[in-house]
Amino acid sequence: MAKYKYTYQKFDPKKMARIVGGNLSISTKTSGEVAAFIKGKQIDNAINYLKDVVDGKKAIPFKKRVKKIPHRKGMRTGRYPKNVSEHIIKLLNGLKSNAQDKGFDTSIMIIVHAAAQRAPIAFHYGRRRTERKNTHFEIIAEEVEKLKEKKKAQSKRKHLATPTGAGKPKKKPAEAPKTQPKTKETKKEIPKKKPAKKTPTAAELAEKKKTKETKE
Repeated sequence: MAKYKYTYQKFDPKKMARIVGGNLSISTKTSGEVAAFIKGKQIDNAINYLKDVVDGKKAIPFKKRVKKIPHRKGMRTGRYPKNVSEHIIKLLNGLKSNAQDKGFDTSIMIIVHAAAQRAPIAFHYGRRRTERKNTHFEIIAEEVEKLKEKKKAQSKRKHLATPTGAGKPKKKPAEAPKTQPKTKETKKEIPKKKPAKKTPTAAELAEKKKTKETKE
């Protein structure tokens, strides 16, 4: 692909970041509707909305060629262009990384330009060389000073609202070492040993017999 010429003539590299997707296999008419919708939105908000479109939760409002397009909730006519949304999500993520490489804050960047251009005619491979969809899609985002000032003001309010030392965890007082209560030591009673029986000797047995005989 040759060097692409953007249609946006007021590009300022000090404040803006841009990206282009060339020869995308998406509908030029549908991608034009999506481009008109994401223009003026923040990058993250546009990505989140298009993810909901892919999931079928939200629709893209269509304002041109709406003869046979049904009404959707919260809008007159709309559709769920899944293929176009998936391609544009990739481009928005690339735009975000390009802005970060330049040192921009992507949270305060707004899409100032989004356009779909019809690319040269391309054909499918095979015996029947039918014409396929072919589109160039360009996006440009700018860092807005109003959002930058608003972000600074919010950070100041948060700083003033939080009291000094509120974020720091309070130190607990040092606890004294726990001493175990002294328990009275109970003396164990030692069982007394019974005296062992003495075995009588032969002389003692003889004396016992003599005493018995005399009594009789």
